[in-house]
Amino acid sequence: MTAALAIPVNPTFSQRLAGLDQAQKLRLGVGIVLFVAIGIIGLMMGRQAEWRVLYANLPDKDGGAIVAQLTQMNVPYQYAAGGGAILVPANLVVWHDSIPRAFDIPTGT
Repeated sequence: MTAALAIPVNPTFSQRLAGLDQAQKLRLGVGIVLFVAIGIIGLMMGRQAEWRVLYANLPDKDGGAIVAQLTQMNVPYQYAAGGGAILVPANLVVWHDSIPRAFDIPTGT
């Protein structure tokens, strides 16, 4: 009687991976890399920017001058819910002192 070839009923992950040819392994690797990259991009894009107050309680003239300079410098900004403050992304608040000095905008102090 000839010996029957033993086929594992429940192969392990490493046995299944060993059974793939080189092209299948390459496609599996590319698929895993793309899946991880899409996940990271999704997490980064889904994160909301944190907005901080750049200036508050400015007269309309000064607020307009600051908004004009922010627009010219391609800096994103928002108005607070009552129009009393100008908000910019938190990472840009650090340089806010340079705006009035560079463009002769009164600071109100």
